[in-house]
Amino acid sequence: MRTQGRLLCAASILLASILAFSCDNSYGVYKGVQGEKSQKGTTSFTKTQVSNAFRLGSNYYAATMTLNSKAVGDSVWSTVAIAGTTDYRLQSAVLAGDSSAGTIYALVETGGTVNVYRSVDGATWTADLTLPAQTYSGTSAFIFDALFSANGSLYAEGHAYDSTGASSASTYTLWYLNGTSFVHVNAFSPAADKPLRGVVFGAGSYYFASADLLFNGSAADGSDAASAITAYTDLSGKTISGISYTKGISTAGALYVATSDGYLYQGGNATGSSVASVPLTVVVQVPASATSDLILAGTDAIGTTPAVGYYEGTFGSLAIGSTNTQVALTASIFKSTVSTFPIHAFFYDPVKTTVFVCVSPGSSSSTYHGLYSSVWDPATAKWSGWSAE
Repeated sequence: MRTQGRLLCAASILLASILAFSCDNSYGVYKGVQGEKSQKGTTSFTKTQVSNAFRLGSNYYAATMTLNSKAVGDSVWSTVAIAGTTDYRLQSAVLAGDSSAGTIYALVETGGTVNVYRSVDGATWTADLTLPAQTYSGTSAFIFDALFSANGSLYAEGHAYDSTGASSASTYTLWYLNGTSFVHVNAFSPAADKPLRGVVFGAGSYYFASADLLFNGSAADGSDAASAITAYTDLSGKTISGISYTKGISTAGALYVATSDGYLYQGGNATGSSVASVPLTVVVQVPASATSDLILAGTDAIGTTPAVGYYEGTFGSLAIGSTNTQVALTASIFKSTVSTFPIHAFFYDPVKTTVFVCVSPGSSSSTYHGLYSSVWDPATAKWSGWSAE
């Protein structure tokens, strides 16, 4: 018994020593994971691509293959029923207008039929908008791909393709919702031969972008649009991979044009800034202090080269999110959340000082999610770090 007691005592001393040693924050193994956060997001976004997020009224919305929502301040997301059912395929969803009195538009496929639904409260939906009829001869077919919104206006983008799967050039078309009817955007009338990147609005101008063209004008339908690509001399020969217009605390707003070779252009800056070795996508401005801003610039994969999450900093001085870590909080959090994922959209809610990032997490791990958020605390001037929604 005496021997057994001595063994128990020795074991207790050893265990206490181990615990004391492991709680020493200077010890390298433990120091490396101090900044990590448990990522236990909802199953709605587990291994699921999220293409967009926005706020209307007292609810947040996120687009996957369905539209999902939760109350602001809540943690529970649920599928939004559209026209009385959750059995639909969502192709795209946007908010046109502001977060207090805007309209949600959803491009929805049910039973092989595609319709545009709209709602001013996320509960009651109508499908009184008729998409333009498309007639193509032979093996040509047409599909509506996405919706865009800018300054309260709605746009629909689609493309013609060879329905047999044979290799052929696609033709892309952009329409503007004029009342209850869709009309061609004149800048792309009737069509473009490269994918469309979006429509944004700022400082009195609408900007319309395809992969190789950039137009601007004061009319929402593009009727007065002129080529703006000459304002960005270095864009000649480049492929546009994203367009954003964003403003923050310290700026009135700026246009950002991203290219597939990792360059970012701001406003009328004709020289651009070389940021990444992969394509850039979208840009958002978020607080860096009470009087200054950061920009986050998302990335995409190219060929077999994966995306690298996003870059953070100021224009002309951007670094990967594991180096500049204000929004992620730590390099460890960045690496365990968005570091290898393509970024589809950012959404910043200035009322709740919360930024959302929409990604394609792939299907390799159940710990990967399509939607993360980080919250800015004005009192401490710090971000909370990314947490899975």
